[in-house]
Amino acid sequence: MSFGFPLTVRTTPGAELDKQQVSDLLKKIDGSLFVYESHGLEAEYNEVVRRESLIIVIVPTLMLLLCSAGIFGVLSYNINLRRYEIVIRMAVGATRSSVYQNSILHLVAPVVGGGGLF
Repeated sequence: MSFGFPLTVRTTPGAELDKQQVSDLLKKIDGSLFVYESHGLEAEYNEVVRRESLIIVIVPTLMLLLCSAGIFGVLSYNINLRRYEIVIRMAVGATRSSVYQNSILHLVAPVVGGGGLF
């Protein structure tokens, strides 16, 4: 089993080394060393930017999912606590539309508050 390690080769400005040249230099030091992969500085920079952009997309997406699950939980809990009140209003003669309007008015506050915090 072989293990690799990163190796940084610094050159003079404007000079470029390809994989074969670096491999030849390593062979002079130790015959068992070899270059598995070679990247330029610009390729490494682009890879770091790509990883950071993925993090910038993934973290807010997860935050939105967690916030929406939390708001849904608050709304569900609120409706569950008010179900007897809703049933009593329906028994007294309230129409479905008035019950829906009343429920929506009571649920707007947590949604607006959660959206305002985010």
